[in-house]
Amino acid sequence: MGASKSTNIANLLDHLLRGLAHDIRTPLSVISNDLQYFATQLPKGECDRSLRRCKEISEHLSALSAILVDPDMERTGFPLLALLHESLSECWALSSISPDVTVESEQQRLGYVLKEIDRVLGLEASSKANAVVHWQDDGALVFSFPAHALSDTFVSATSLTELVESITNSHFTSPPIADAVCSTLKLAFECKREGEQGVIVLRFS
Repeated sequence: MGASKSTNIANLLDHLLRGLAHDIRTPLSVISNDLQYFATQLPKGECDRSLRRCKEISEHLSALSAILVDPDMERTGFPLLALLHESLSECWALSSISPDVTVESEQQRLGYVLKEIDRVLGLEASSKANAVVHWQDDGALVFSFPAHALSDTFVSATSLTELVESITNSHFTSPPIADAVCSTLKLAFECKREGEQGVIVLRFS
Protein backbone atom coordinates (compact mmCIF):
# COMPACT_ATOMS: atom_id res chain seq x y z
CA MET A 1 0.00 0.00 0.00
CA GLY A 2 2.76 2.44 0.96
CA ALA A 3 4.78 1.77 -2.17
CA SER A 4 1.67 2.14 -4.34
CA LYS A 5 0.79 5.46 -2.70
CA SER A 6 4.34 6.75 -3.23
CA THR A 7 4.19 5.74 -6.90
CA ASN A 8 0.88 7.57 -7.37
CA ILE A 9 2.29 10.71 -5.76
CA ALA A 10 5.37 10.56 -7.99
CA ASN A 11 3.18 10.15 -11.09
CA LEU A 12 0.95 13.08 -10.10
CA LEU A 13 4.02 15.23 -9.45
CA ASP A 14 5.41 14.22 -12.82
CA HIS A 15 2.23 15.34 -14.62
CA LEU A 16 2.06 18.58 -12.62
CA LEU A 17 5.65 19.61 -13.32
CA ARG A 18 5.53 18.67 -16.98
CA GLY A 19 2.28 20.59 -17.46
CA LEU A 20 3.67 23.59 -15.59
CA ALA A 21 6.84 23.56 -17.66
CA HIS A 22 4.82 23.45 -20.89
CA ASP A 23 2.50 26.28 -19.84
CA ILE A 24 5.44 28.53 -18.96
CA ARG A 25 7.75 27.59 -21.82
CA THR A 26 5.24 28.56 -24.54
CA PRO A 27 4.88 32.26 -23.59
CA LEU A 28 8.55 32.34 -22.64
CA SER A 29 9.43 31.34 -26.19
CA VAL A 30 7.33 34.23 -27.54
CA ILE A 31 9.04 36.68 -25.17
CA SER A 32 12.47 35.36 -26.14
CA ASN A 33 11.70 35.71 -29.86
CA ASP A 34 10.50 39.30 -29.33
CA LEU A 35 13.67 40.11 -27.38
CA GLN A 36 15.80 38.72 -30.18
CA TYR A 37 14.01 41.06 -32.59
CA PHE A 38 14.41 44.05 -30.28
CA ALA A 39 18.11 43.22 -30.01
CA THR A 40 18.44 43.89 -33.74
CA GLN A 41 16.81 47.33 -33.37
CA LEU A 42 18.33 48.59 -30.11
CA PRO A 43 21.94 49.47 -29.23
CA LYS A 44 24.18 46.45 -28.84
CA GLY A 45 23.86 44.73 -25.45
CA GLU A 46 20.54 46.32 -24.46
CA CYS A 47 18.69 43.00 -24.46
CA ASP A 48 21.52 40.70 -23.40
CA ARG A 49 20.50 40.44 -19.74
CA SER A 50 16.84 39.69 -20.54
CA LEU A 51 17.78 37.12 -23.16
CA ARG A 52 20.19 35.46 -20.75
CA ARG A 53 17.48 35.31 -18.08
CA CYS A 54 15.00 33.75 -20.52
CA LYS A 55 17.59 31.11 -21.34
CA GLU A 56 18.19 30.40 -17.63
CA ILE A 57 14.45 30.01 -16.99
CA SER A 58 14.15 27.65 -19.94
CA GLU A 59 17.04 25.56 -18.60
CA HIS A 60 15.39 25.39 -15.17
CA LEU A 61 12.15 24.20 -16.76
CA SER A 62 14.00 21.52 -18.69
CA ALA A 63 15.58 20.35 -15.43
CA LEU A 64 12.31 20.05 -13.51
CA SER A 65 11.96 16.38 -14.40
CA ALA A 66 15.33 15.74 -12.75
CA ILE A 67 13.90 16.37 -9.29
CA LEU A 68 11.20 13.73 -9.61
CA VAL A 69 11.66 10.85 -7.21
CA ASP A 70 10.77 7.50 -8.75
CA PRO A 71 10.22 4.99 -5.92
CA ASP A 72 11.07 2.15 -8.31
CA MET A 73 14.22 3.78 -9.70
CA GLU A 74 17.18 1.41 -9.75
CA ARG A 75 20.68 2.79 -9.63
CA THR A 76 22.97 1.48 -12.32
CA GLY A 77 26.74 1.35 -12.60
CA PHE A 78 28.34 3.37 -15.39
CA PRO A 79 31.80 4.77 -16.28
CA LEU A 80 32.37 8.06 -14.47
CA LEU A 81 34.90 9.44 -16.93
CA ALA A 82 32.52 9.30 -19.90
CA LEU A 83 29.87 11.27 -17.97
CA LEU A 84 32.45 13.86 -16.89
CA HIS A 85 33.55 14.41 -20.49
CA GLU A 86 29.91 14.78 -21.49
CA SER A 87 28.93 17.15 -18.67
CA LEU A 88 31.94 19.40 -18.00
CA SER A 89 33.57 22.07 -20.14
CA GLU A 90 37.09 21.72 -21.53
CA CYS A 91 38.64 23.81 -18.75
CA TRP A 92 38.73 20.75 -16.45
CA ALA A 93 41.65 18.32 -16.51
CA LEU A 94 40.34 14.75 -16.15
CA SER A 95 43.46 12.73 -16.94
CA SER A 96 43.88 11.51 -13.35
CA ILE A 97 40.58 9.58 -13.50
CA SER A 98 40.85 6.01 -14.72
CA PRO A 99 38.37 4.83 -17.39
CA ASP A 100 37.78 1.83 -15.10
CA VAL A 101 36.17 3.94 -12.35
CA THR A 102 32.42 3.30 -12.20
CA VAL A 103 29.76 4.78 -9.94
CA GLU A 104 26.31 3.56 -9.01
CA SER A 105 23.87 6.40 -9.43
CA GLU A 106 21.23 7.78 -11.80
CA GLN A 107 23.16 8.99 -14.82
CA GLN A 108 20.88 11.77 -16.08
CA ARG A 109 20.47 13.38 -12.66
CA LEU A 110 24.16 13.18 -11.82
CA GLY A 111 24.96 14.72 -15.19
CA TYR A 112 22.70 17.63 -14.34
CA VAL A 113 24.52 18.24 -11.05
CA LEU A 114 27.91 18.15 -12.81
CA LYS A 115 26.73 20.64 -15.43
CA GLU A 116 25.45 22.97 -12.70
CA ILE A 117 28.80 22.92 -10.88
CA ASP A 118 30.53 23.71 -14.16
CA ARG A 119 28.08 26.52 -14.97
CA VAL A 120 28.18 28.08 -11.50
CA LEU A 121 31.98 28.20 -11.33
CA GLY A 122 32.21 29.56 -14.87
CA LEU A 123 35.91 28.82 -15.27
CA GLU A 124 37.76 30.00 -18.37
CA ALA A 125 39.63 27.60 -20.63
CA SER A 126 42.87 29.25 -19.48
CA SER A 127 42.26 27.78 -16.01
CA LYS A 128 42.76 24.21 -17.19
CA ALA A 129 46.26 23.86 -15.73
CA ASN A 130 44.83 24.50 -12.27
CA ALA A 131 41.29 23.10 -12.63
CA VAL A 132 41.37 19.39 -11.93
CA VAL A 133 38.82 16.69 -11.16
CA HIS A 134 39.91 13.51 -9.43
CA TRP A 135 38.30 10.46 -7.84
CA GLN A 136 39.03 9.21 -4.33
CA ASP A 137 38.74 5.56 -3.41
CA ASP A 138 36.42 6.43 -0.52
CA GLY A 139 33.72 7.43 -3.01
CA ALA A 140 34.32 11.16 -3.40
CA LEU A 141 34.54 13.21 -6.59
CA VAL A 142 36.79 16.22 -6.00
CA PHE A 143 36.91 19.46 -8.01
CA SER A 144 39.99 21.64 -7.44
CA PHE A 145 40.19 25.08 -9.08
CA PRO A 146 41.73 28.59 -8.67
CA ALA A 147 40.14 30.28 -5.66
CA HIS A 148 41.53 33.82 -5.76
CA ALA A 149 38.15 35.32 -6.72
CA LEU A 150 36.05 33.38 -4.18
CA SER A 151 34.50 35.07 -1.15
CA ASP A 152 35.19 34.05 2.44
CA THR A 153 31.71 32.49 2.66
CA PHE A 154 32.72 29.87 0.09
CA VAL A 155 34.14 27.51 2.70
CA SER A 156 30.82 27.41 4.58
CA ALA A 157 28.72 26.46 1.52
CA THR A 158 27.04 23.08 1.96
CA SER A 159 24.93 23.15 -1.22
CA LEU A 160 25.01 24.46 -4.77
CA THR A 161 22.57 27.20 -3.80
CA GLU A 162 24.90 28.40 -1.04
CA LEU A 163 27.82 28.17 -3.48
CA VAL A 164 26.01 30.49 -5.91
CA GLU A 165 25.26 32.91 -3.08
CA SER A 166 28.91 32.96 -2.00
CA ILE A 167 30.08 33.65 -5.56
CA THR A 168 27.49 36.34 -6.37
CA ASN A 169 27.34 37.75 -2.83
CA SER A 170 23.56 37.87 -3.14
CA HIS A 171 20.49 35.82 -2.27
CA PHE A 172 19.84 33.09 -4.84
CA THR A 173 16.31 33.51 -6.23
CA SER A 174 16.21 30.59 -8.67
CA PRO A 175 14.65 27.28 -7.63
CA PRO A 176 17.16 24.99 -5.84
CA ILE A 177 16.74 22.19 -8.37
CA ALA A 178 20.34 20.99 -8.11
CA ASP A 179 20.05 20.79 -4.31
CA ALA A 180 16.95 18.62 -4.68
CA VAL A 181 18.75 16.37 -7.16
CA CYS A 182 21.74 16.00 -4.81
CA SER A 183 19.33 15.01 -2.05
CA THR A 184 17.65 12.48 -4.32
CA LEU A 185 21.02 10.97 -5.27
CA LYS A 186 22.22 11.08 -1.64
CA LEU A 187 25.21 13.22 -2.59
CA ALA A 188 26.96 15.12 0.21
CA PHE A 189 28.25 18.53 -0.89
CA GLU A 190 31.26 20.22 0.71
CA CYS A 191 33.38 23.30 -0.07
CA LYS A 192 36.82 24.15 1.31
CA ARG A 193 40.09 25.89 0.52
CA GLU A 194 43.48 24.30 0.11
CA GLY A 195 46.04 27.07 -0.29
CA GLU A 196 45.24 29.02 -3.45
CA GLN A 197 42.76 26.38 -4.61
CA GLY A 198 39.05 26.08 -3.99
CA VAL A 199 37.79 22.53 -3.51
CA ILE A 200 34.31 21.07 -4.00
CA VAL A 201 33.69 17.52 -2.81
CA LEU A 202 30.77 15.42 -3.99
CA ARG A 203 30.59 12.36 -1.77
CA PHE A 204 28.56 9.35 -2.88
CA SER A 205 26.73 7.36 -0.19
